[in-house]
Amino acid sequence: MLHFIIALTILFSAACATTSSHRGSRAPYPGSVLARPSLNVLPELDVRYTSLSEESQQAWTSAEALFDIDAPLLPERRDAASLNAWSASHFRVWMQQKLSMLDVARQDFDVAGAKSQRERIVAAAIVALMYEEVGRTIVSIPVPDELSSQPKARTNYRQAIYAEARPYLSYAQRAYDACAQNAEFFSPMTHWSGFCAGRAKRLHQRASKADSSTSAQHHHAMK
Repeated sequence: MLHFIIALTILFSAACATTSSHRGSRAPYPGSVLARPSLNVLPELDVRYTSLSEESQQAWTSAEALFDIDAPLLPERRDAASLNAWSASHFRVWMQQKLSMLDVARQDFDVAGAKSQRERIVAAAIVALMYEEVGRTIVSIPVPDELSSQPKARTNYRQAIYAEARPYLSYAQRAYDACAQNAEFFSPMTHWSGFCAGRAKRLHQRASKADSSTSAQHHHAMK
């Protein structure tokens, strides 16, 4: 967490020396692989929610509380100084609170997932959504205005931001993969397999695009 704030500070400082809080997204609906992460995008359960174990319901409640905490609004001005002040205050507080709650919710789902195959699938899907939300919020941080006319510096900045989000997105992808594998041959919830596989594929495509951009820039720099 502290490493992330320091990284942003260095990037914003470099920007100065060189002379709605999220991007638009599809509306959420059950089973959506394109909408921003939330519990609203989960596929329909094949059983009543109340039939889930007490541990699963507690974990679900923890996840609801986590998703209720919206990312802080970006500053009106997008210059390096304004974004630096925002990251060191509002965003720092949000990250600390979010990661603390995410850790609690993940532990709750670890317990719930041991109850049954169904609850293992649900646990993996929701854990993936929680980690994806954090990663995508980091990626959505805008580039300082000072870099708008500096393509190379702008690209370096975006790559540094993605590097900070990568651990969360990678964890989400692994959790989606586990969900898809567990649901594939569990007939009451095979539709969850498609949902989780679809979201994992989207994350993989984002990662591949970011890696390709990094490789292309490195190749250009070596010429």
